[in-house]
Amino acid sequence: MATSMIYVVDDDDLLRRTLGSLLENFGYTVCLCASAAEFLERYDPQPQECLILDIQMPAMNGLELQKVMNSRGITIPTIIMTGHGDISMAVSAMKVGARDFLEKPFNEEHLLSIIREILSRQSDTSADDAGDGIKKLSVLTPRELEIAHLICDGRQNKQIAADLGISSRTVENHRARIMQKLEVKTASQLIRLILAAGNRN
Repeated sequence: MATSMIYVVDDDDLLRRTLGSLLENFGYTVCLCASAAEFLERYDPQPQECLILDIQMPAMNGLELQKVMNSRGITIPTIIMTGHGDISMAVSAMKVGARDFLEKPFNEEHLLSIIREILSRQSDTSADDAGDGIKKLSVLTPRELEIAHLICDGRQNKQIAADLGISSRTVENHRARIMQKLEVKTASQLIRLILAAGNRN
């Protein structure tokens, strides 16, 4: 039985090689690429595959690569790696097709759990996610839904507080209730659910 193929695209040589070793230790076949252009040159579609992509790279960044992939019909599930200041860009990448995002530095087990989920759900349809998202969002209050959409726009708690004229503490409380009601643990899961539901409208 063929192993799953994981592509790692990052211009940071040390991080790229570290991720490669980690993934190989867990039995995955790995292709390491130092640039978006190298990935496009080496990409070979596989039945079970995943792309781990850095958002900030020279020449062509992760968001630009995602758009090129869309134009070429490349549908490989993508995990975006982002620095703290790049959340809005990561959200933009999810809006054009990325599956999830991780903030650096990230927990290795968290990354592996996302990869396992992606590979296990690769045959699922986006409509399933959409239906699930619409059903779950219906339990939110209008204010919670408003804040959830602001989070999806990549807004930080302080920015949301300023936008709505409320305290950061109130935003944090709303955010905690939103995560609890929607049964999600991370911002990327919340954003994915909201985007899926929005795609259905």
